[in-house]
Amino acid sequence: MCRQQRNPLSVFASTIIAGGIFLSTFISPSVAKGDEKPEPKRTQLMMINADGSGLQKIFSSEEFPSLGSPAFSPDGKQIAMDGWKSQNGETFSKAHILVINSDGTNLRDLGDGAMPSWSADGKQVTFSRYSPRSGVWKMNIDGSNRELIENGGWGAQWSPDGKRIAFSDYGLGEANLKIFDIEEDTFRYVFSFNESPYSRYYWNMCWSPDSKSLCFKGRTKAGHFELATVNIDQGKKSWKVHYSDPKKQPGEDVSWHPDGKQILCTLQSPEFKSRKIFIFNPLTKEKPVVVPGQTFDESPGSDCWSPDGKKLIFTIK
Repeated sequence: MCRQQRNPLSVFASTIIAGGIFLSTFISPSVAKGDEKPEPKRTQLMMINADGSGLQKIFSSEEFPSLGSPAFSPDGKQIAMDGWKSQNGETFSKAHILVINSDGTNLRDLGDGAMPSWSADGKQVTFSRYSPRSGVWKMNIDGSNRELIENGGWGAQWSPDGKRIAFSDYGLGEANLKIFDIEEDTFRYVFSFNESPYSRYYWNMCWSPDSKSLCFKGRTKAGHFELATVNIDQGKKSWKVHYSDPKKQPGEDVSWHPDGKQILCTLQSPEFKSRKIFIFNPLTKEKPVVVPGQTFDESPGSDCWSPDGKKLIFTIK
């Protein structure tokens, strides 16, 4: 197994941008001398205070060089994510659910799965799984008591109030958002039959803080990529598009700030060579606006607000 060594020439390049968000890029030269294979780049999990102070690298893993979908526990003391061993040729389909303390210590491997989302009491996570039995699952935070929720579902997200789990589904022959009511043990669709506006719903959607709405990335039947919100009880009449483009895809990850007035996303723009961070207010008709000051070429990856909205974590590679 090729193991990555810290290169003394590796540096951190950081940029402060408006709104108190801080991005950092880890730059590491590849090693390819003689018979040595190029070392895999390790994803860096970063944390910064909302006011732009306290930038720190929280975590990277030699065993799991590729990381994604970080999510704070409800009390902010732990972070769950997925990771896979790209140094061994593994892809996302072989991802495992990983949990660390919020300071980057005490790595635990909970077994196979991807895109974890915490229950309101912090005792369980819901996640997606390729095999065996592809679909939406849940388990205890120690990895025990794995339970299948729905075959074929994908990208599960637990509501902040702990009562529902949302995920994408194709059970009616068309793409839709599906809600699992935990207390009633029932399923229902957000959009009525033949009213779903998208041919695909992407993973890492997010709930509003009041657990009434979802924000997600979708692809229209005409091939446009959109970021939209919808009230889960009102369906299509509450559906609102905040970004649409026929060619330039937004990032899949969206994160709803605890104050309910900001959603974080990554978009491409003619002004830049790569994706940048944008913010939009879902309560207004304003389109996403780029956060100024992003002068570097690299694109930030998965991101997530802390439960109190005072910190932000994100990945960079």
